[in-house]
Amino acid sequence: MGKYLVSIVLLMLSTASYAYEAVSLVEVFVNTPLRADTPLKNSTGQLIEVKVYDLSAPERFEDELSQNLPETEQLIKTAVLQKVQALPHSYFEEHVVMPYEGILKATEYELTKLPAIVFNNGETVIYGIKDIGRAVRIREEAQ
Repeated sequence: MGKYLVSIVLLMLSTASYAYEAVSLVEVFVNTPLRADTPLKNSTGQLIEVKVYDLSAPERFEDELSQNLPETEQLIKTAVLQKVQALPHSYFEEHVVMPYEGILKATEYELTKLPAIVFNNGETVIYGIKDIGRAVRIREEAQ
């Protein structure tokens, strides 16, 4: 598990004795691409909703748009517009909309570093791991 236990930190956002609810929502904040393809179930057998926010995606998107651009400003505008229009809607949603939503949520949750896995709208945060299944097990064992 290592000297720093992969920098895992469980933060209780309530100072009172808090009764844990079963995990129903997991939000993952990373700065590299990450897929959450495997459906996860909580301790009661219900599916867990998983949202992954790759906060570096907008920068990569801008880098992709900037490749092989023409020299003049008007031609650049036209070329970028054509590139954006050629993208499938799902690509724009995944690489622009979701990451910016993630930046707002990370600010709302006052996250201090990445990766961070947030449970049930900020009830608990685990820092330092990307393995969502492992994070769910750690969180449920803490109950």
